[in-house]
Amino acid sequence: MTTHATLLRRIKKSAPAITLKALHVDTASDTWTKPGSMGTDGFVVVHVVGAGGGGGGGASSRGAAGAGGGGYSMKRIAAGSLGSTETVTIGAGGAGGSAAGTGSTGGTSSFGSHATATGGVGGGPNLSDAGLGGAGASGNLNTTGNGGGSSSGNLTAGEGGNGGGSFFGGGAAGGQETAGTAYGGGGGGAKDAQTGGAGFAGVVVVEEWY
Repeated sequence: MTTHATLLRRIKKSAPAITLKALHVDTASDTWTKPGSMGTDGFVVVHVVGAGGGGGGGASSRGAAGAGGGGYSMKRIAAGSLGSTETVTIGAGGAGGSAAGTGSTGGTSSFGSHATATGGVGGGPNLSDAGLGGAGASGNLNTTGNGGGSSSGNLTAGEGGNGGGSFFGGGAAGGQETAGTAYGGGGGGAKDAQTGGAGFAGVVVVEEWY
């Protein structure tokens, strides 16, 4: 007589194991192609990070605010919900603001229509013009990037504010025209009529399981 426990053991032994077969890190916009061997039980897990914004440009003897970090979205997508190809879009890092100018907002990253993450908002030239973080959407897990920092000085001797970090961190230090240092990191605010730091570009990571 076959017991329920024995039957379960037989099923586990006969069922093929699903393992991580490939890992793609896209740092430039591309097209992902579904493997023909993925079958019906396979799936992907995607991690999408928007780009960091650009830090604000400092006015003479004044510090500017830092930019926000890119948002993050993670999603598990079954093979049957995937197209034969999916468009991968990577957001470009925001440019730092020129002297006394506002930095650009970072670009949006996405994996098809499945998961999206917007870029961080650029920092402004004033002490309190810190850029907000971008936001993830449509995933199983969505988070917002850290906002940029306000200038730490006063109206006559300001240091630039720090850039906000993304899921990967990477927010830049303020005051030195410093760019973000990891995917989605916001640029730092400048000081003394300098240009703000650039934001770091976004990224899309695709795990293939089958």
